[in-house]
Amino acid sequence: MRLKEIREGKLMSQKELAQKLRVASSTLSQWEAGKRQPDYETIIKLADYFNVSVDYLLGRTDSPDIIVEPTNMYAKALFEATMPKSAVYKDNIPTRSVPLVGRIACGEPILAEQHIERYIDVIDSVKADFALTCVGDSMTGARIYDGDVVFVKQQPTVENGEIAAVLIDDEATLKRVYFYPSRDCLVLKAENPKFDDLIFYGEEINSVRILGKAIYFVSMVRD
Repeated sequence: MRLKEIREGKLMSQKELAQKLRVASSTLSQWEAGKRQPDYETIIKLADYFNVSVDYLLGRTDSPDIIVEPTNMYAKALFEATMPKSAVYKDNIPTRSVPLVGRIACGEPILAEQHIERYIDVIDSVKADFALTCVGDSMTGARIYDGDVVFVKQQPTVENGEIAAVLIDDEATLKRVYFYPSRDCLVLKAENPKFDDLIFYGEEINSVRILGKAIYFVSMVRD
Protein backbone atom coordinates (compact mmCIF):
# COMPACT_ATOMS: atom_id res chain seq x y z
CA MET A 1 0.00 0.00 0.00
CA ARG A 2 1.25 3.50 -0.92
CA LEU A 3 -0.56 5.29 1.91
CA LYS A 4 2.57 6.71 3.55
CA GLU A 5 4.01 7.84 0.20
CA ILE A 6 0.78 9.57 -0.80
CA ARG A 7 0.30 11.18 2.60
CA GLU A 8 3.83 12.56 2.70
CA GLY A 9 3.40 13.78 -0.88
CA LYS A 10 0.47 15.88 0.36
CA LEU A 11 2.64 17.18 3.24
CA MET A 12 0.28 15.72 5.82
CA SER A 13 1.31 14.33 9.18
CA GLN A 14 0.03 11.00 10.46
CA LYS A 15 -1.85 12.85 13.18
CA GLU A 16 -3.66 15.09 10.66
CA LEU A 17 -4.77 12.17 8.50
CA ALA A 18 -5.76 10.08 11.52
CA GLN A 19 -7.98 12.91 12.73
CA LYS A 20 -9.67 13.20 9.35
CA LEU A 21 -10.32 9.44 9.31
CA ARG A 22 -11.29 9.38 12.99
CA VAL A 23 -8.85 6.59 13.77
CA ALA A 24 -5.99 6.36 16.24
CA SER A 25 -2.56 7.46 15.00
CA SER A 26 -1.27 4.04 16.01
CA THR A 27 -3.81 2.39 13.70
CA LEU A 28 -2.73 4.59 10.79
CA SER A 29 0.90 3.80 11.56
CA GLN A 30 0.17 0.07 11.36
CA TRP A 31 -1.57 0.54 8.00
CA GLU A 32 1.42 2.41 6.61
CA ALA A 33 3.84 -0.21 7.95
CA GLY A 34 1.81 -3.02 6.36
CA LYS A 35 1.08 -4.62 9.74
CA ARG A 36 -2.67 -4.16 9.30
CA GLN A 37 -4.99 -3.46 6.38
CA PRO A 38 -7.85 -0.95 6.55
CA ASP A 39 -11.29 -2.26 5.71
CA TYR A 40 -12.66 -1.80 2.21
CA GLU A 41 -14.83 1.22 2.95
CA THR A 42 -11.83 3.01 4.47
CA ILE A 43 -9.73 2.19 1.39
CA ILE A 44 -12.47 3.70 -0.80
CA LYS A 45 -12.54 6.80 1.41
CA LEU A 46 -8.74 7.19 1.29
CA ALA A 47 -8.63 6.81 -2.49
CA ASP A 48 -11.37 9.40 -2.91
CA TYR A 49 -9.77 11.80 -0.43
CA PHE A 50 -6.40 11.69 -2.21
CA ASN A 51 -8.05 11.58 -5.66
CA VAL A 52 -6.26 8.39 -6.72
CA SER A 53 -7.50 5.01 -7.86
CA VAL A 54 -7.90 2.19 -5.35
CA ASP A 55 -5.47 0.11 -7.39
CA TYR A 56 -2.82 2.84 -7.13
CA LEU A 57 -3.37 3.18 -3.37
CA LEU A 58 -2.95 -0.59 -2.98
CA GLY A 59 0.14 -0.67 -5.20
CA ARG A 60 -1.50 -2.67 -7.99
CA THR A 61 -0.77 -0.08 -10.65
CA ASP A 62 1.70 2.77 -11.14
CA SER A 63 -0.98 5.10 -12.49
CA PRO A 64 -2.78 7.23 -9.90
CA ASP A 65 -5.52 8.17 -12.38
CA ILE A 66 -9.08 7.10 -11.67
CA ILE A 67 -10.14 5.36 -14.88
CA VAL A 68 -13.78 4.68 -14.08
CA GLU A 69 -16.30 5.70 -11.45
CA PRO A 70 -16.87 3.07 -8.74
CA THR A 71 -19.99 1.06 -9.52
CA ASN A 72 -20.31 -0.79 -6.23
CA MET A 73 -23.36 0.75 -4.55
CA TYR A 74 -22.32 -0.66 -1.19
CA ALA A 75 -18.93 1.04 -1.43
CA LYS A 76 -20.57 4.35 -2.32
CA ALA A 77 -23.07 4.08 0.53
CA LEU A 78 -20.38 3.29 3.05
CA PHE A 79 -18.19 6.12 1.79
CA GLU A 80 -21.03 8.53 2.36
CA ALA A 81 -21.75 6.94 5.73
CA THR A 82 -18.19 7.49 6.92
CA MET A 83 -18.02 11.15 5.97
CA PRO A 84 -17.60 13.69 8.81
CA LYS A 85 -20.42 14.11 11.29
CA SER A 86 -21.67 17.29 9.63
CA ALA A 87 -22.13 15.53 6.29
CA VAL A 88 -25.53 14.71 4.86
CA TYR A 89 -26.62 12.22 2.21
CA LYS A 90 -27.39 13.46 -1.28
CA ASP A 91 -31.10 13.70 -0.48
CA ASN A 92 -30.25 15.94 2.52
CA ILE A 93 -30.96 13.33 5.19
CA PRO A 94 -28.91 14.32 8.28
CA THR A 95 -26.51 11.84 9.83
CA ARG A 96 -24.80 11.34 13.17
CA SER A 97 -21.72 9.40 14.26
CA VAL A 98 -21.67 6.19 16.31
CA PRO A 99 -18.61 4.15 17.32
CA LEU A 100 -17.70 1.05 15.34
CA VAL A 101 -16.67 -1.44 18.01
CA GLY A 102 -14.22 -4.31 17.69
CA ARG A 103 -13.35 -7.08 20.18
CA ILE A 104 -14.72 -6.56 23.69
CA ALA A 105 -13.27 -8.12 26.83
CA CYS A 106 -15.73 -9.53 29.36
CA GLY A 107 -16.52 -7.11 32.16
CA GLU A 108 -15.24 -4.05 30.31
CA PRO A 109 -17.56 -1.27 29.12
CA ILE A 110 -18.81 -1.73 25.56
CA LEU A 111 -17.73 1.73 24.50
CA ALA A 112 -14.35 1.81 26.24
CA GLU A 113 -11.81 3.66 24.12
CA GLN A 114 -9.73 0.56 23.43
CA HIS A 115 -12.70 -1.14 21.77
CA ILE A 116 -13.57 1.66 19.34
CA GLU A 117 -12.01 1.10 15.90
CA ARG A 118 -13.39 4.33 14.42
CA TYR A 119 -16.64 6.25 14.03
CA ILE A 120 -19.22 5.66 11.33
CA ASP A 121 -22.18 7.84 10.38
CA VAL A 122 -25.76 6.63 10.11
CA ILE A 123 -28.97 8.45 9.30
CA ASP A 124 -30.13 10.43 12.32
CA SER A 125 -33.44 8.56 12.67
CA VAL A 126 -31.55 5.34 13.52
CA LYS A 127 -31.13 5.64 17.29
CA ALA A 128 -28.18 3.29 17.59
CA ASP A 129 -25.48 3.58 20.24
CA PHE A 130 -22.75 1.62 18.43
CA ALA A 131 -22.09 -0.53 15.37
CA LEU A 132 -20.44 -3.89 14.70
CA THR A 133 -18.96 -5.40 11.54
CA CYS A 134 -20.43 -8.86 10.98
CA VAL A 135 -18.04 -11.79 10.61
CA GLY A 136 -19.17 -15.13 9.19
CA ASP A 137 -22.43 -16.36 7.69
CA SER A 138 -24.47 -17.47 10.71
CA MET A 139 -27.18 -14.81 10.12
CA THR A 140 -27.74 -15.10 6.38
CA GLY A 141 -31.38 -16.08 6.93
CA ALA A 142 -31.93 -12.58 8.29
CA ARG A 143 -30.15 -11.15 5.20
CA ILE A 144 -27.13 -10.20 7.32
CA TYR A 145 -23.90 -11.30 5.65
CA ASP A 146 -20.18 -11.33 6.34
CA GLY A 147 -18.88 -7.76 6.15
CA ASP A 148 -22.23 -6.07 6.74
CA VAL A 149 -22.35 -3.29 9.34
CA VAL A 150 -25.03 -3.69 12.02
CA PHE A 151 -26.18 -0.81 14.21
CA VAL A 152 -27.10 -1.65 17.80
CA LYS A 153 -29.19 0.06 20.48
CA GLN A 154 -27.48 -0.61 23.80
CA GLN A 155 -29.75 -2.45 26.28
CA PRO A 156 -29.26 -5.39 28.68
CA THR A 157 -32.27 -7.45 27.56
CA VAL A 158 -34.31 -8.09 24.41
CA GLU A 159 -37.63 -9.76 23.69
CA ASN A 160 -37.64 -13.42 22.70
CA GLY A 161 -36.93 -13.79 18.99
CA GLU A 162 -35.20 -10.42 18.60
CA ILE A 163 -31.72 -10.23 17.12
CA ALA A 164 -29.16 -9.04 19.62
CA ALA A 165 -25.46 -8.32 19.83
CA VAL A 166 -24.29 -10.83 22.43
CA LEU A 167 -20.93 -11.09 24.17
CA ILE A 168 -19.55 -14.61 24.61
CA ASP A 169 -16.10 -14.68 26.17
CA ASP A 170 -14.44 -11.68 24.44
CA GLU A 171 -16.23 -11.90 21.10
CA ALA A 172 -19.39 -10.02 20.14
CA THR A 173 -21.76 -11.98 17.91
CA LEU A 174 -25.27 -11.58 16.49
CA LYS A 175 -27.94 -14.15 17.36
CA ARG A 176 -31.66 -14.43 17.94
CA VAL A 177 -32.24 -14.63 21.67
CA TYR A 178 -34.71 -16.89 23.49
CA PHE A 179 -34.83 -17.00 27.30
CA TYR A 180 -36.98 -19.54 29.17
CA PRO A 181 -37.03 -18.63 32.90
CA SER A 182 -39.01 -21.71 33.94
CA ARG A 183 -36.27 -23.92 32.51
CA ASP A 184 -33.44 -21.54 33.47
CA CYS A 185 -32.34 -21.76 29.84
CA LEU A 186 -30.96 -19.30 27.31
CA VAL A 187 -30.89 -20.17 23.61
CA LEU A 188 -28.91 -18.22 21.02
CA LYS A 189 -30.13 -19.17 17.59
CA ALA A 190 -28.37 -18.56 14.28
CA GLU A 191 -30.24 -17.71 11.07
CA ASN A 192 -28.47 -20.43 9.12
CA PRO A 193 -29.31 -24.17 9.43
CA LYS A 194 -25.60 -25.00 9.19
CA PHE A 195 -25.11 -23.61 12.69
CA ASP A 196 -26.30 -25.34 15.87
CA ASP A 197 -28.11 -23.47 18.60
CA LEU A 198 -25.99 -22.26 21.50
CA ILE A 199 -27.76 -23.39 24.68
CA PHE A 200 -26.90 -22.25 28.21
CA TYR A 201 -28.37 -23.54 31.48
CA GLY A 202 -28.24 -22.21 35.03
CA GLU A 203 -24.90 -20.67 35.95
CA GLU A 204 -23.73 -20.96 32.32
CA ILE A 205 -26.05 -18.08 31.47
CA ASN A 206 -23.78 -15.75 33.46
CA SER A 207 -21.09 -16.19 30.78
CA VAL A 208 -23.35 -14.51 28.22
CA ARG A 209 -24.01 -10.77 28.16
CA ILE A 210 -26.51 -9.04 25.90
CA LEU A 211 -24.97 -5.84 24.56
CA GLY A 212 -28.02 -4.51 22.75
CA LYS A 213 -30.70 -4.93 20.14
CA ALA A 214 -29.82 -4.90 16.44
CA ILE A 215 -31.99 -2.22 14.85
CA TYR A 216 -30.43 -1.41 11.46
CA PHE A 217 -27.81 -2.70 9.07
CA VAL A 218 -25.94 -1.65 5.93
CA SER A 219 -25.61 -4.55 3.51
CA MET A 220 -23.48 -5.16 0.45
CA VAL A 221 -25.19 -5.32 -2.95
CA ARG A 222 -24.57 -8.88 -4.12
CA ASP A 223 -25.16 -10.72 -7.36
